[in-house]
Amino acid sequence: MGRPLSDADWAAAKDVQARGTVQGAVTTPSTSSRSSSSSRHSSAASTPEVGTRLSEEYEVGGVLGEGAHAVVYVARRRTDGQTVAVKMVDKARTPIAQVEKEAERLRAVQHHECIVKFHGVFFEQGFACIVMDEYAGGALIDGLHRHLKRIGKVECSSVAHISFQMAKALCHIHGRNIVHRDVKGDNFLMDRKNMIDPECRIALTDFGSSTSVSHGKRLSKEVGTRKFWAPEIFRGDYGPKVDIWAMGVTMYVLLKGSFPFKSDEDICQKNWELNFPSLDSACRDYLRAMLTRDEKARASSEDVMVCRWVDWGRGAAARPIPLASSLPPSSGSLRGGPRSAADSAVTTARVSHAAAVQEAKGEGVGGERENAGNVHGLDACVAAAEKEPQPSWEKWSKIAARSRWVGETLKCE
Repeated sequence: MGRPLSDADWAAAKDVQARGTVQGAVTTPSTSSRSSSSSRHSSAASTPEVGTRLSEEYEVGGVLGEGAHAVVYVARRRTDGQTVAVKMVDKARTPIAQVEKEAERLRAVQHHECIVKFHGVFFEQGFACIVMDEYAGGALIDGLHRHLKRIGKVECSSVAHISFQMAKALCHIHGRNIVHRDVKGDNFLMDRKNMIDPECRIALTDFGSSTSVSHGKRLSKEVGTRKFWAPEIFRGDYGPKVDIWAMGVTMYVLLKGSFPFKSDEDICQKNWELNFPSLDSACRDYLRAMLTRDEKARASSEDVMVCRWVDWGRGAAARPIPLASSLPPSSGSLRGGPRSAADSAVTTARVSHAAAVQEAKGEGVGGERENAGNVHGLDACVAAAEKEPQPSWEKWSKIAARSRWVGETLKCE
């Protein structure tokens, strides 16, 4: 995240800028570490002339990355020396209205630790400049490349905290009726270079392909990165669950080091099977839930949040909210019996529900508030579930997921 830069580091960044070097062809401020420094000088880009407003508040430094229509620079805020990333979009190639919509959607999803922090947008001569937090670890995909090079394959247990944060980000934006449409490792930024560090924080960025969508509305435009497209995008009729599919592909890449599908035909037709010798069954079920071709049967962002494997990733990455552990008793396996899992789900759901209700009371939720209906709906779900003679893990897990989403939504308002 944003951090003060030393005078020596700043001088080095200015020197890079003066020499006009470009650190890899990318579209986010994240992938500057994708190749060695010696290979990054294959092309050159001069620093755009910075307009008065931006230059008054920020001193623009060296290039972090370059894409087809934008260049990302490191910058230092003049008031306190805080470093940020400035995405400068060429107004000749990108309509101003599109930049304004991206900034608007970034504002709509702010105040969440798993979303890149947005500082403002400046419309200068020739360029639109979006100012965001700068992340020291670069993109998640870069973290994967470093891990594969230095250590080797990624164990599923070592990235559960990453999955948890991905799920939180998608649950947050979907709760605000926004579909990202370009979820991938390049668009999750890390606050450190070691992605398997349990303390590693990630944030979703690059909302250039995102759009607002009301409940029940369908989308048809082909946007985003093709290898991460869900099957329904090819049919021109899709909804928010395309983000879940893309998250599934992203997690598959992290665990396997390659894509699950090689072509458009594979995405739409291939019957694939996971063959990971060290992959836990709960993690395998989690991937299948996201990479289900039937959109209706595919997990939602709320479902993913309550998945037992993702729940294990809460740990240090979790916000300090009073949630009971959903881990079944240890028995040499990561999965417990049906009864223990169901009992744990009941406990988790009840505690999550209580936390959501308490949060609603603390926020003074009245009948006119949209989330009041969500809380009242949870009350009805809990009452109905408690009447059943045998606890159902699936039903109680969904109640827990919905409770967490309501609680997180209220906290962020």
